[in-house]
Amino acid sequence: MVLGAHPVRLKPPCSEKTRLRVVFQSAFDRHGKAVDETLRARGKVPKQEYERIRAVEDAARADRNAAQLALERHTQEHGC
Repeated sequence: MVLGAHPVRLKPPCSEKTRLRVVFQSAFDRHGKAVDETLRARGKVPKQEYERIRAVEDAARADRNAAQLALERHTQEHGC
């Protein structure tokens, strides 16, 4: 920064971006917990139960990816 120059003020996030961040963080946390559950279950539960746990993990990953994409799109389109 140049001495004496005013710092660049970034536009604060709008309420929709704030909401999307909360949705993404929640989806991110759920996916992490689902991964942990899958790792704990590996080799310790019957195959059918393991497949159910993996399906939960896959759904959580899809939710996380969708939330991340929505946040990125909003940021690009809205510029906040």
